[in-house]
Amino acid sequence: MIFSTGYSYVRVSERYEGYADVIPTRPPSQPGFPDAFVGDEYLINQGKLDVLLSEVSVGFGYSKRFRTMLGSVLH
Repeated sequence: MIFSTGYSYVRVSERYEGYADVIPTRPPSQPGFPDAFVGDEYLINQGKLDVLLSEVSVGFGYSKRFRTMLGSVLH
């Protein structure tokens, strides 16, 4: 039986910088004032993912003497 353990480390990083309409335009809470949050806002978004993966492999084998089988076929 063969028993093996493997480890893998995965690191993923994502970053976005730009203009997007993150906050929708809202009407003023009091009459006479302009709308709030008109247009796009400058957005910086970043995410990271660090993962340690482990795996276990198990293997089984079977063997038989080859010469005995070959000898009976040739004679």
